[in-house]
Amino acid sequence: MSVPDKPFQFSVSKHAIFIAGYMDAVARSLTTDSVLCGLTARDAKEVLDGDLAFGAAVRAKVEVQSWSKEFAALVDNFFPGLNQRSRLGFYLLEYISWFSEFTDNARCLKLDCDLIEPRTMAQAVYLLELDGDHHVVLLAQLLNKLHNNPLQDDAPKARA
Repeated sequence: MSVPDKPFQFSVSKHAIFIAGYMDAVARSLTTDSVLCGLTARDAKEVLDGDLAFGAAVRAKVEVQSWSKEFAALVDNFFPGLNQRSRLGFYLLEYISWFSEFTDNARCLKLDCDLIEPRTMAQAVYLLELDGDHHVVLLAQLLNKLHNNPLQDDAPKARA
């Protein structure tokens, strides 16, 4: 019994879910005792509100001219221990590029935002505009795991 040939149909929403899972796995593999690596892909409706991204003010938006150069530099320079020639880095770049390769009129904007989280050591935020009506936000973060939790600063201290 053969499977009938169906033309490939790329789904932005399904790919966003898929890449979010892959990005989480990559981030977990890069996390250390002192640095929490965060990578995610989210539907823009969930995280953008006017001039806010993840609750942080967006100061500027700059269109990315070369997705391959931009994301290769992110992979090579942003996360310690990751590069575009490693298996994790290669597939991360490949899966991001699918958004532009399989959609019409794809645009990528790099968002310059205030820090999303107080423990942030570095962050990169991108807005992908795809097929006119799909918007996906990519977030890369390095968080200091050793930074005190501000909520803990006000907690009563135990007596010795």
